[in-house]
Amino acid sequence: MQYIYKEDLNQIELHEEKSGISPHATLSYDEDRENFYITFVEVPSRLRGKGIGAKLVMHAMQEAAKKGLKTIPKCSFARRVMEDKGFMISNQNK
Repeated sequence: MQYIYKEDLNQIELHEEKSGISPHATLSYDEDRENFYITFVEVPSRLRGKGIGAKLVMHAMQEAAKKGLKTIPKCSFARRVMEDKGFMISNQNK
């Protein structure tokens, strides 16, 4: 898998290295000096349920942490992934 950053669009795409043609998943985000906000995660219907979206969310969280940013899920999918992985999410971040 390959992650492609489209910073001008505030997106991270996850591609299969072999194809590279269309993304397997797209994560949209916003960030400020302290926070990385996951605003939307999209996985094509034919690929849902395979953990691809969760991989993208976890990758985005790792990259945000490297920048010293706190990840705040603004979409329900990212919130569910983070909760399933054991991350505590405060009510103020909903």
